[in-house]
Amino acid sequence: MHALQISSSVRRLILVPALLAFAPASGGAATLLRWMQPAPSAPVQEFRVYKGASTAQGELVYAGLPIPDAQGVHAALVQIDEIDQGVPIYVWLTAANGAGESGPSNAQLYPEGCDPLLDTDCDGVPEDGAAGDVPCATGQAVDCDDNCPYWPNLDQSDAGGIRADSPPDGMGDACQCGDVNGDGRVSNADAVIIKRSLVVPPLATMQHPERCNVGGSAACTNADAIIVKRAQSVPPAATIAPVCVPALAP
Repeated sequence: MHALQISSSVRRLILVPALLAFAPASGGAATLLRWMQPAPSAPVQEFRVYKGASTAQGELVYAGLPIPDAQGVHAALVQIDEIDQGVPIYVWLTAANGAGESGPSNAQLYPEGCDPLLDTDCDGVPEDGAAGDVPCATGQAVDCDDNCPYWPNLDQSDAGGIRADSPPDGMGDACQCGDVNGDGRVSNADAVIIKRSLVVPPLATMQHPERCNVGGSAACTNADAIIVKRAQSVPPAATIAPVCVPALAP
């Protein structure tokens, strides 16, 4: 799956399109785009996807408002021939409503020669390494397997695992389910943020809502906060499941 982390702020809309992921569709150049919209957000009338040889000028290739699934993931098939042809191309996302169009997400460059069969997320690190290869460590990109195969983790960062003092665990930070604050580890701080972000009105904001689901349900709920908290005990009283969007194959 080609994937793109979105972290742009929006000036005219209270909306941050959280993530945009790509999975090659069968039978040609159509590409499956997947993205999430964190709370709180203003109502959106249309999502727009652009492509371009540079970020200075883009061509609109999709406009629509697909219904999200149970996890809050929007999905749409879009023609982006360059990805299929191995031609370098930038892709980005915006959102729009009656107040106008949001600023663009961070643009993702899909480089020449990207082969989704060998490198699903097109981050330059193949996940199907030689026999005996182990997950890449932070900063490593050769003689190892992609530590986050379905979501870009460009520098293969792996700050830790479960608990605030955990050493690297072979799971890349970009797909570490439960790490909603983005520090690379799953800790009590994440449990607090999940719980506080779900009250109305929210008392906290998840930097990475796409990582919230750890097995509590099909969506992000207080059950996930409980699992994250119980996973910190010694021995763990709960298990964090790799079921968040960045950890799942397309």
